[in-house]
Amino acid sequence: MGEPMKRYSFSDFRAFPKDNRRNEIIGGRWIVTPTGDPGHQNSFLKLFPLLLTHAGANGLGQILQNATVVLGDSNVVVPDLMLIAPNRGHIVTAEGLTDAPDLLIEVTSPASAAIDRGLKVDLYRDRGAREYWIVDPAARIIEVHEFHSRMRWCLYRPGEKFESSLLPNLVVLVEGIV
Repeated sequence: MGEPMKRYSFSDFRAFPKDNRRNEIIGGRWIVTPTGDPGHQNSFLKLFPLLLTHAGANGLGQILQNATVVLGDSNVVVPDLMLIAPNRGHIVTAEGLTDAPDLLIEVTSPASAAIDRGLKVDLYRDRGAREYWIVDPAARIIEVHEFHSRMRWCLYRPGEKFESSLLPNLVVLVEGIV
């Protein structure tokens, strides 16, 4: 009989190597993925200033990038982008966020797609996120999971646009991102 799998925690996360990979813990499992490829970087660099400018100009909260989000001792993630509503600024601490942001965005890559579309959807929904976007530059799509007032999943392709109730008056043109 084999050894039981080690369950990792936030204290382990603090000791993980600070290298060119993304280290996360989901359900006590240590998950390591490489940093984004050029498609990932291009989509990220288009989306980040759009969100930062819109949220800032309209008082919609803080936009953070690659911040540590601690969702219990055995769930520590580092989403690409996130929105924290103005009334929830208290969840932002020096060590990271202590609760789920209102909006989480992952720019997925082949190395992270299964985790982004599987474990993270369930984790973010169960921990109280209101929306979760998966930006997939390789497939040229954006998936939007709404967990607040109603549960809804939508898929958007180039030539389509969408809006989020968390970012009023912002129209996201898919082809401008992917």
